[in-house]
Amino acid sequence: MGSGPTIHLGSVRKPRAIITMSGYTSIRNVVHDKVSFLSALVSEHFNNLEKIKTITKETAVLLLHGKKDSLVPFQHSVDLKSNLSKDVLSEIILSDNMTHNEFDFYMDLIRPFFQFFMKIEFDTNPTKRIESLDLDEAFYLDHFFERSLQIQKLRDIKLSLPRNVTINLKPDERKSVRGNLGGTT
Repeated sequence: MGSGPTIHLGSVRKPRAIITMSGYTSIRNVVHDKVSFLSALVSEHFNNLEKIKTITKETAVLLLHGKKDSLVPFQHSVDLKSNLSKDVLSEIILSDNMTHNEFDFYMDLIRPFFQFFMKIEFDTNPTKRIESLDLDEAFYLDHFFERSLQIQKLRDIKLSLPRNVTINLKPDERKSVRGNLGGTT
């Protein structure tokens, strides 16, 4: 979903959190950045710069943007962040190497997601729909992230995961681990 509908729904529905990637202030502003004289011809459907002002403290906001984004300059996310109410828990991450369409899936997305979820104490308990994980390998190595998981075969390490989680190493092999993302045990 794009940043326009995301910010709109965030202001209307009051979710626990919203995350935008390469968000824009308005379509008209994007056109103005590219071909300024045509921006007057563009109708405005999602004015995120105004709509983001209506997000309340019940909704945390994470803005991700690449400094090398040539389609939607990262200044759009900076402006969105500055228009958020001061009582809204928010964070902006500007990745040095990310463009609009090219990014490191882990470093630019997954890692910031998990850090943000921990910061806002987002409940990651398994639900009835998600009771087990089928994985051959563990997650990514990240020495800079103090609560990291290591890239290794799950059968070779004991992971410390958020809550009771069943991990299926092989169809006939199950292993339960318990923990709090505090490293290996």
